Amino acid sequence: MTHEVNFLRKKRGYFMKVKVLGISNYEKEGKKYYNVYCATPFSDRMIEAGAVGLQVKSVWSPESSVSFAGVAPGDYLDLEYEPGFQDKATLVGFKQLTTPFNSYIEGIINDEPKSTATKK
Repeated sequence: MTHEVNFLRKKRGYFMKVKVLGISNYEKEGKKYYNVYCATPFSDRMIEAGAVGLQVKSVWSPESSVSFAGVAPGDYLDLEYEPGFQDKATLVGFKQLTTPFNSYIEGIINDEPKSTATKK
């Protein structure tokens, strides 16, 4: 089974395509922060190692860096990362996608979970 690569190297940084599942925000010391919970397919390497379904990611961002105002559950995003402190990926922006980026992700999200366990 071939899956669209969801973490792509671009000229400026890295991009990860996700479907937003939920968003929470909070304020601390007068600053606003976002937690965005999203689903994305496993990488081909992880699938070859036996991963099935989708992986769930949590993305955190202060509003002063990247604001997720206007983003809602069900939206598709292309998250943009760049190497940051100690070469760790740092979220620098996102682009809203108008169509699902992968029919595979829609099939898993909309289908009933299927057990892959076998009885002995």
